[in-house]
Amino acid sequence: MPWTIAFSPKNQSRQTEGEGSWTPPPLRRLVPLPETHSKLGNLGRTSTYRLIADGELTLVKIGRRSFVTSDSLDAYIDRLATKADADAEGVEESEKAGL
Repeated sequence: MPWTIAFSPKNQSRQTEGEGSWTPPPLRRLVPLPETHSKLGNLGRTSTYRLIADGELTLVKIGRRSFVTSDSLDAYIDRLATKADADAEGVEESEKAGL
């Protein structure tokens, strides 16, 4: 007997317009801690909790589960990128002055 696969409406793709259209999933506002660690380059738990204690990340608890707000995570990553860009420009300036 050949195998058959049954799809429930929940598992079907969510195409609303013609063939080939795609709707992105909604953005999550809360990120679980294990995913937060991985988004920060597999940062350890202790370092992540230190960022929370320092006010760099916002912790939200629902029952026993802990989450970080996606806004605070994005803002922290943006601050890191801005600092890296500023540091790179400073290095270029000092190299030019040394020539």
